[in-house]
Amino acid sequence: MAVKKEEERDMAANTKEEVHYTVQYDSESHLKVIKQMHGSVLPKVLPWCILNVCISVAVEYLNIARDARIPVTVAGHKLLTVFVAFLIVSRVTISLKSY
Repeated sequence: MAVKKEEERDMAANTKEEVHYTVQYDSESHLKVIKQMHGSVLPKVLPWCILNVCISVAVEYLNIARDARIPVTVAGHKLLTVFVAFLIVSRVTISLKSY
């Protein structure tokens, strides 16, 4: 079994075929990876980010200029922290299983 895998690896190394990945990763330029449109979720997420920024600016404007106090609690941050922690643990578990 191990010999077969080694042979396949050697054959893949000997062929000079170019492999195309969905995301081109350049470890020198993180900004270039973030800004790329092919293979990225940025086009789908960007409208939601802009909407969230507009809502935040409107709430801050009402708090400062109109003196309308809109309470913002930390409960949302606590819930988001639990959600992100769950995603990180799940991703690490998946990565370790494939290793």
